[in-house]
Order: sequence, then structure tokens, then C-alpha cells
Amino acid sequence: PLAVATTLFCRQEVRHEGEEPEHEWACSRTAAKENWDTILAETPIIALIVRLNLHVPVFFLVIWAACVLTTVFVRTNVVIFMYVLVGYVACSLLRHVDTPSMPMTRVFGLVMHSAVPLTFVRRLCMFVAEVWGDDGFLPPWLLKPITWVA
Repeated sequence: PLAVATTLFCRQEVRHEGEEPEHEWACSRTAAKENWDTILAETPIIALIVRLNLHVPVFFLVIWAACVLTTVFVRTNVVIFMYVLVGYVACSLLRHVDTPSMPMTRVFGLVMHSAVPLTFVRRLCMFVAEVWGDDGFLPPWLLKPITWVA
């Protein structure tokens, strides 16, 4: 953050006094205005977003997209590396000796159709229990099953 602020508000000046050049930072409103105009000239999409006053909604949209993508990637990794392996072992243990082993792609399909909805229901129950359960807004008969699932 400090590097971003200094590059936006300051300008580095080089003075050649003596043999070695001296580097000094000069921070001012004029330097900030020149740097900002340079940024807007180099990236027209940022200039359009700022000109249309969409910078705050775009900021929130980017944060939301990052959170959604992170959640999807983390949950998918858990499903792939844990649930698929457990499902494959369960299918191997429950099969008859004479039947061939089930292919990993079929186990993956079964896990994706069964574990992903349950994972999201569990997350929803945890959310409801944390938001309304701690404050006493949920009746006890509803809070018991939600906390049991979560």
C-alpha cells in the first residue's frame, strides 16, 4: 500500500550534484494529478469506470467474484481429494468379488451429484446458526437440528 501511494502521489527527482546522482521523492498535488492523468491515459477502461462513477460497484463486484471463486476452488478441492477417494474406497469395499471395480470417473460423478449439495446445505446451516442462533432468534426446536448438521 505504501508503494502504491508513493507512486501515485510522489515523483522521483534525480539531481546530479557531484559524481553520484541523488534520488529524492517530491510529493505534491501537482505530482499526483500528473501521475493520475498518466494512469488514465494508459488504461482507458479505468478512465471509463471512473468517468461513469462505477468504481465503487466494480470494486465490490471484484471482491464478490474473488470470494465466490475462492470458495468454489476450496470446496471443489475438498470434494475431489477427500470425498472422491472415500467414495472410491466405499465402492470398492461394497462391491461383489465377481463384479469389476467401478471407474474413477463414475465415482467422481456420484460424489459431485451427492456431496456438493450436502456441502452447501451444511454451509447454509452453519450460516443460519451463527447469524440467528447465537442471538436467540431461532426457536430451540429449529436450532437443535441446524446445529447438529453444522
